[in-house]
Amino acid sequence: MTERRWTVHPNALTAHLAEGSVVLHMDTKLYFQLNGTGAAIWKAFERGLSESEIAAELCERYEVSESVARDAVNRLMARLAERELVTAARE
Repeated sequence: MTERRWTVHPNALTAHLAEGSVVLHMDTKLYFQLNGTGAAIWKAFERGLSESEIAAELCERYEVSESVARDAVNRLMARLAERELVTAARE
């Protein structure tokens, strides 16, 4: 299985808040609100971690199984990609 890495879309801005984060697409003016878990995924993604590395951090931080963590990462990244807030990084 190929490991995906993502990049922030050039027109997306992020604001980190006390209990989560908000990602705004500057062209569409649509925003996506992230809860604490989503914000943890986003921050790891901003550091350039792969999906499996992000899932490993979630396992450690929230004491969840690897399958639960991977599912959370995959679902969030797919939703962000649909809204053009992230794009798959080129290898």
